[in-house]
Amino acid sequence: MRIFAVPTALLLLLTGLCAIVRADEESIPLDKLPKAATETLKAKFPRLKMAEAVKDTTDGEVTYQVTLRRKDKDVDVTLTEEGQITLIEREIDENQFPPKAKRAIRALHPHATFDWFAEVTDFEEDEHGKKYFEAVLILPTKKKVSISVTAEGEILSEEDEKEPPAREPATK
Repeated sequence: MRIFAVPTALLLLLTGLCAIVRADEESIPLDKLPKAATETLKAKFPRLKMAEAVKDTTDGEVTYQVTLRRKDKDVDVTLTEEGQITLIEREIDENQFPPKAKRAIRALHPHATFDWFAEVTDFEEDEHGKKYFEAVLILPTKKKVSISVTAEGEILSEEDEKEPPAREPATK
């Protein structure tokens, strides 16, 4: 019995710690966005229409992800309560995805199907923005993964897709 007591206690402790660090996301009406965030979006993206918003609280820090519509493509913008943009993710067509990046991903997952593409600009560490690209792939096991990669083909990260985008596969 004692053999299982320590691992069980450790598991419960780790589960509790994960709950503390976990992010809380909730969809919110667009009129509930902070005024500074709304003003920033209207100034930076005057031709795009705000479609939906999510409030994200992680470790007490609140950010907002707002989806803007651009014809048939979305632009997701992450902002602080003060209206500072921290991330812009623009959905792009396959022909806009850098060839070196695509080759690097294809070398990693030769049998996967490309499902979705984006150009990402991250302003968290650099006020001018660090640009990279993302692709969502469907693996032969039907599992979806998101891969971040530089234009030069350096793989930055790979993560499981929790909620796959509702899009048709782009190409094989």
